[in-house]
Amino acid sequence: MSGRRVAGIGQLGVRLALAFVAVALAAIAVNALISAEILGGDFDRLVRQQERQLSGALALTSAAAYGNMGWAHADLDPVYSLAHRAGAVVRVRDAAGRIVGSSPHFASLPPSRAHTLPVIEDGKTVGHVTARFDAKAAAAMVQDFEARRWHSRLIAGGIAAAIALVVSVAVALPITRPLERMIEAVRARGAGRRFVQIENPTRRRRDS
Repeated sequence: MSGRRVAGIGQLGVRLALAFVAVALAAIAVNALISAEILGGDFDRLVRQQERQLSGALALTSAAAYGNMGWAHADLDPVYSLAHRAGAVVRVRDAAGRIVGSSPHFASLPPSRAHTLPVIEDGKTVGHVTARFDAKAAAAMVQDFEARRWHSRLIAGGIAAAIALVVSVAVALPITRPLERMIEAVRARGAGRRFVQIENPTRRRRDS
């Protein structure tokens, strides 16, 4: 009795095709895990780099507000506005460490994700700015980035699996069809049908 066929391919061909697809999917999975480990760290470093750059911009803006009039007459609204647009809060201190001004709800953000830089005017340090950033917002950005990447990986995996299946079927047919015919003939003779001839696929190739 001949084995069941799927789309004209015997069981041996189906197994070979599935092996091709499994290898392709395994390669995609390994590449995804490696890239996730590398790019995840790179993305976090990029976020922290942007936070340091914003902290530098806040220090420069605070220095411009200090100007020649000192902290007593400094307009820190541009500093607060810049921090707010970036989803951060800022606190400005003078050279003695006294608080000159702070963004609303400055204390609501934890100091674990903060950057403190000096405010320099005419070559001397006249104060410091401390910028705090929302760790939850940064985590949300990372999660959104990861979700988009995994969506792209799933699409790529599906396309790769389809290509691997088509190629594997094309490769499996000429390889497995002669072997499957020979196996079926051997089974038929074993079942008592002695008139069934067993073809030698290697001899057929030599004769052709």
